[in-house]
Amino acid sequence: MGIAIHGSFSCPFNYLVQFNLEAEVIVDVVEAKINKYFKAVDHDAIADLYHSDCVIVHRQSKTALFGKDGVKSTNLALCKGGPMQWKTWNKHFDLATSHFVISGECELFVHAEEKNYREAKTLLKPIHAAYAQALAMANLEAVGNFYSNNGVLIHKGKTCAYGRDPIRKALKPFCLPSDTTISDEVYEATSDHIVYKATFKSIIKSNGAEIGGKFEQIFRKEGDQWLIIYDEFEA
Repeated sequence: MGIAIHGSFSCPFNYLVQFNLEAEVIVDVVEAKINKYFKAVDHDAIADLYHSDCVIVHRQSKTALFGKDGVKSTNLALCKGGPMQWKTWNKHFDLATSHFVISGECELFVHAEEKNYREAKTLLKPIHAAYAQALAMANLEAVGNFYSNNGVLIHKGKTCAYGRDPIRKALKPFCLPSDTTISDEVYEATSDHIVYKATFKSIIKSNGAEIGGKFEQIFRKEGDQWLIIYDEFEA
């Protein structure tokens, strides 16, 4: 069913910046290109994003590969010939005089076969139904339990919460009965991770106000449960 790799990373960028915001913009552009090329399985283009003297270090196996060829070899071994998706969060920036270093947590997904779309949809349908009910009933304790202990909730451009209790607090303003429509659903699955993307439109029953936007969730299998490890939305 594919592979999913979770871990931490650290990467230096050969740019001179003065503020974290400048570094964030650079990283966002590079990550967008990486995912574009991962989707197209264009490993030459990905390697061109790296310095010719770069070193790829795998801490767990204590191995290292040098240069653009090392980048290509690493990615080819991971992708198994298929497209991939790269996701990062909890990022930190250390600024130096001639470069900056980014570190954080990451997930790397090899895209699933089409049959896994149906399997993922079947798995998540009852979870989403129960989640929506708990949210509408303002049952914050139950809502928080849908997230991993290491879960992250991002209200894009506004707030970020890490862990169950901060996520419960962040979701409190959204605990309102509403009529919600979901569209543009996308499922990507591996044996222990599911990526879910969609567009939503909600009409608040109490006042008729309408909110909507896009969201993305990553579920991870922990024991016999599928829990949200990453949840990002804009509204």
